[in-house]
Amino acid sequence: MQRATLWSLLALSATTAGCGFNRDEGWLTEEVVTRTDAPPPIHGGTLLPVAAGTAVIVGDPDRGRLVRADLSSGATREVVLGRELELGRMVEDGAGHVHVLARRGGVVIELDGGTLEERARREVCDAPRGLAWEEAADRLHVACADGTLHTLGPSREHERTVWIGGDLRDVSVASDTLLVSRFRSAELVRVRADGTVEGARVLPPRTLSSPASTELSQT
Repeated sequence: MQRATLWSLLALSATTAGCGFNRDEGWLTEEVVTRTDAPPPIHGGTLLPVAAGTAVIVGDPDRGRLVRADLSSGATREVVLGRELELGRMVEDGAGHVHVLARRGGVVIELDGGTLEERARREVCDAPRGLAWEEAADRLHVACADGTLHTLGPSREHERTVWIGGDLRDVSVASDTLLVSRFRSAELVRVRADGTVEGARVLPPRTLSSPASTELSQT
């Protein structure tokens, strides 16, 4: 058994040497090319319906831009905000203004939903991740990776900060409460209207059934 294993290793070494992995290969001595500006991590862009569903705004974080497309005419317009910002979540408020997170820039950028003209930039935290608009109170809620949940009031001034705990990802409005998720631990935290934080609940794995009745376990 040991002799067979030894011959197998020798054969593998000989094959590898003949496949261009020798120490004297030219590509091993070529200069490594690196970018001066490191690209952002790969993550999906955001697709946001606006203007009562007559148009959509598409986030393109790789190019640091937003593109607005009219669904009836097909006309488009775009605005470039900068790759270094790493654009993330977007929401539209009741006045037709669009708010987009800068995951690296630490700000929420407010734009006109029709023209994409920038209206304001508001600092929130170092690493904003989740964003939601509360229609009843006209407030913006921003979940940050550092564990804080920030609320911007109707005038978009900072109104409240609630400490929840690290690794926050998304926030959504559910009636008179907020639901905030943690990414790695798959936990869901409920925040009451008065800022009271309820204990985290671990989300159970879901079972998804395809049309062919193939079950996939989401872990």
